[in-house]
Amino acid sequence: MNTRPKRTIANKNPFEIDAINDDVDLDSLASAALEKYQFFFREGKSWPGLIYPTEPRIISLLHKLAKHLQANRADPYQVTYLKNGSATIVPDGIGLALVDVFKVDFEAIRREYPMHRFSPIFEVFENTKFTIDGSPLHRTYEPSVAKRMARSLNKRATSLRSRLGRADVVEAYSNFRRSPSENFNGLMADMESLAAEHTNVLVARGDLYVQVTDQDPSKEEIAADWDALPKVQACREKFHRSIDRKLGDALWGFAFCLEYGRHRKWHYHYAWFVDPAYTPDDVALVESFAATWKLATDGKGEFYNVNARKNNYRFRAIGIVDMRNESVRVGLRAIASYLTLPGLFVQLKGAKRMKTVGRGRFPKRVRTGGRPAKRHVARLSIPLAQARDLIRFI
Repeated sequence: MNTRPKRTIANKNPFEIDAINDDVDLDSLASAALEKYQFFFREGKSWPGLIYPTEPRIISLLHKLAKHLQANRADPYQVTYLKNGSATIVPDGIGLALVDVFKVDFEAIRREYPMHRFSPIFEVFENTKFTIDGSPLHRTYEPSVAKRMARSLNKRATSLRSRLGRADVVEAYSNFRRSPSENFNGLMADMESLAAEHTNVLVARGDLYVQVTDQDPSKEEIAADWDALPKVQACREKFHRSIDRKLGDALWGFAFCLEYGRHRKWHYHYAWFVDPAYTPDDVALVESFAATWKLATDGKGEFYNVNARKNNYRFRAIGIVDMRNESVRVGLRAIASYLTLPGLFVQLKGAKRMKTVGRGRFPKRVRTGGRPAKRHVARLSIPLAQARDLIRFI
């Protein structure tokens, strides 16, 4: 018989995914989006078999832990006295998480994001030089020794909490979050405006790649990739003009984001919102986009047709969809999160004017004075509780 005691909320590790059932917020949506942000394909060429070079949840979970540290001021390590006169150190959930945090290989994470800057919260954890050995939590001591060790561990936790709560860190993190938050809210509002005018919309998605390599980039290669960026951007602009001319007034809206991965180099993720009267075949439409991308890149580009696999998604928001359907709205929220919210944690560090997220062609939102009229359209900005775990299906 298994006599091991069940874990309670008090001693669950918030560093573990889904260990604490927080209300879903932008950070939670961003955490799910980040899992799709930095992956590469086995051997760099095969679309099936996604693999992660490092655990992507670590970055977002550091931010979750920072919230828990600020919200809970209690000492995370307590001394428990045993019947035989000895003592042991018992951690709460935050204490368990801290043990895991300081086993993280921050250098490995940096290598996976060579073109990026990280949030100030990540940098505080990265620059905290002390370590916590997990062995003190599974041993017995003389009571005086246990007290001294618990006091030392709690002092380290207090020091970390203090660093995370410094005014300059809080302000810097607020500034870091501003642009991705605005991009997300803006895209959600744009899609809501589209839903207010059109019930049925053809939603098309594609991923545009310029270069494929199996080699890990050296510093010299990274510098060369920066030099190549203007050409990549010019290819996207040429491609976009062609699509704009092709669809004309049938293009009701679009959104895209620029990303960089060690193994896939520069690439774009696109979403188009098209008049379904233009064509009933969304897969063929996106295939025609792929041919246009090939031309724009002089045959060097690759294109992934997301619509060709639209039935693999739990909350399907691609193909010809009903914009007022609840499941579709969840999927649209996932798409908006994927295109914008990884930036809450990690961002490309190019020039300030570098366009990493773009959108346009959506119906203009009408702003009027006085109290807003009561909406008769189901809002795309659904309750956050309905959006839990949605991005993993997108």
